[in-house]
Amino acid sequence: MNVNKLQMSLLPALYVLLTEKNVSKAADQMKLTQPAMSKILTQLRRLFDDELLVRCAKQYQLTARAEQLLSELHHLMPQIENLCAAPSLSLDTVDKKINLSGTDMDVLLASNAITTILDSAKYLKLSISTSHKYSIESLIQGKIDFLFTAFDCDYSGLYRKLWLQSEYVLVSHKNNPDIKSTMTLPGYLDLRHLAFQLSNDNQNAVDSVLAKQALKRKISLWVPTFYQAMAFVKAPDSHFVLTMPRAFYEYLDDKQNLKVSALPFDIKPLSVFLYWHKKGHGDLLNKWIRQIIFDQTGSKIKGSEALKEQFSSKNQ
Repeated sequence: MNVNKLQMSLLPALYVLLTEKNVSKAADQMKLTQPAMSKILTQLRRLFDDELLVRCAKQYQLTARAEQLLSELHHLMPQIENLCAAPSLSLDTVDKKINLSGTDMDVLLASNAITTILDSAKYLKLSISTSHKYSIESLIQGKIDFLFTAFDCDYSGLYRKLWLQSEYVLVSHKNNPDIKSTMTLPGYLDLRHLAFQLSNDNQNAVDSVLAKQALKRKISLWVPTFYQAMAFVKAPDSHFVLTMPRAFYEYLDDKQNLKVSALPFDIKPLSVFLYWHKKGHGDLLNKWIRQIIFDQTGSKIKGSEALKEQFSSKNQ
């Protein structure tokens, strides 16, 4: 069958004509007028250089060529219908591995959503890795599917949506004698600071803001996770302090040993985005996972509710 020669739009009409062996019935089934269907039959006869339907007594019969075409169309039409059908997602049968990357707090705050995803798609597998400075490249290369990050990236082909926005606060042990009722900038700088840092050559947001003012705080310990940092701050008689997003503090605080103080300088709230690549943007599984992440956590994470509909994409 010369499908390249035949216009694809005429295939359904050809199939109905050969099946019904009647122009009027074929027109009704295709929701066309009889003259329109007759015109299509004329086109098909010209394309195949064959009568296709010939009148015998009071009915039409298929030519030998038409019989051959109908036999092939019986196999071809279901495939075409499947190709043209709207895509569907069956969570009961989806068997795929999804790779997600983020900090410890990103994963903790999204843990309920991740659990819902895995409970809803029992054959789905999800691998979580710690984000780092090369995570964006990993996303572009297809090594990961989703990335939580505070980095504002403008690489081609990336989509993103704001997931979390939270102000920074100073967290200390409630009995820390170094914390004054009125915090001054010199007093803040002189405290015994813990700092969150993804890598040794990465400067966090707090130190970047201070550096612009030619200021530097006293950091005694760098850690790769906020969870580790909180253990030092909570320790009895601890003098350590931690500057962190309020949303993270509220998730980790046991409401007993810690207190929060306002910062004596201006700093933009932390904004964490969920990134994904454009190659997965229209994929139904990708869409469903994104929806669960935002539905499960968007209204629960401080500052996100009013912002979760703000969508921006790169290279649209």
